[in-house]
Amino acid sequence: ADLAAGFASLPDRLDALASALDGAMRAAAEDLARASVVFFTGLGPNLATANFGAAKVRELCPVHAMAIPLEEIHHYRLPKRGDALVIVATDPAARERALDTVLVGAGEGARMIALLAGPDEDIDARVAHTVLLPALDPALAPFVASVPLHLLAYHLAHARERAGLGYPGLWAP
Repeated sequence: ADLAAGFASLPDRLDALASALDGAMRAAAEDLARASVVFFTGLGPNLATANFGAAKVRELCPVHAMAIPLEEIHHYRLPKRGDALVIVATDPAARERALDTVLVGAGEGARMIALLAGPDEDIDARVAHTVLLPALDPALAPFVASVPLHLLAYHLAHARERAGLGYPGLWAP
């Protein structure tokens, strides 16, 4: 019954979240506009959301974007200086590995965005942008986390076009 009520409330919650996060995601997109690759990472359901984010960026921007499991970022030290790294960590169980990922990204010089279900001083101090998402049933978290990623892709396309890095005329009326 609680999950059904949560699903029923999603449309209004997602609309409100999109309105609340639009400016923050626009600012993050401006910051990341010159990245030549955008890595997305997550664990479990957050990896599915990371895949969604990467797909939206590939769809809208002429830039490489890919999702990598949270654990694999460490083995390959994938993000390099100037790359973007989006960490989707809405599950508190993934917190330690998310922090490890942030430490790797910071060590390599990546620009990072962290999507979290609650405040985390250690992660927040090391990333360029933190997006706090409402705490919901874990089954609903991927829906909620997709909202800022969709906004990021949309604003990234516009920011890249303004910087001369986009598809010319794609967003013209």
